[in-house]
Amino acid sequence: MKEIKILLVDDCEIVRKGLRHMLQLEDDMDVVGDCATAEEAFSLVDTLSPAVILMDVGMPRTDGIEAIRRLKTNAFSCNAEVIMLAESMDHLVRAMEAGAVGYLLKDIKHQELAQAIRQVYGNEHLPRKHEELVEEVELFIPLPVDSAQLLRFAGRLEEALGATIMQTIGSWEWGAAITILVKRTPVQSILERLRSMPDVEKVEDEALAKGTWGFLRKFKALQRLRGQRSTSIMVTLKQASVAERPLALVTS
Repeated sequence: MKEIKILLVDDCEIVRKGLRHMLQLEDDMDVVGDCATAEEAFSLVDTLSPAVILMDVGMPRTDGIEAIRRLKTNAFSCNAEVIMLAESMDHLVRAMEAGAVGYLLKDIKHQELAQAIRQVYGNEHLPRKHEELVEEVELFIPLPVDSAQLLRFAGRLEEALGATIMQTIGSWEWGAAITILVKRTPVQSILERLRSMPDVEKVEDEALAKGTWGFLRKFKALQRLRGQRSTSIMVTLKQASVAERPLALVTS
């Protein structure tokens, strides 16, 4: 059954046709429509009810970032998640600010794109069990957090979880997000190790934290998915004794 309904929004017809051809090969995906402008997308989302929208960042009249902002703030009955497609990483932060849950470069391979769509769809529609083994972990750290505290915590993560840090994004308006890779580990074990760290005040998994961290979901970058199982966790750090101005943007 093709359960994941997808809408394609790109002003290049060749790109739309290529994406449609690739995604229609997937047993669980159905490209229900495609269009060249944001205005066309606005008229289609309510009638087609896609679960995922793949949207180009650069389009005439209304660009992809403004289109996402309107979709998320206006009264559309469709609750589709939007993945931004771009030529470079230049628009990452603005796209996540606007409400995109994913940001992919256009040279992404077929299977990586399919996996990204499944992850976005699964995060919203499929239940998650604590016994599940994960390889990729997204840690969301809400304010207040200063740059020195964030860097110290990131360094201790590598030792506490045996983790490799893939990406760190921070803003003095929203907090920070750290994407790490770990050996296949039960989610409960990861939660317990995080709670034992000296910098940590509170730890909540995605199911418990829903409703309190919606503003941090903008940081789900999905630059390159390698097929890992993944989970998302909110980590509140203890108040630093001496606060410094947080990093505006840190990537690695």
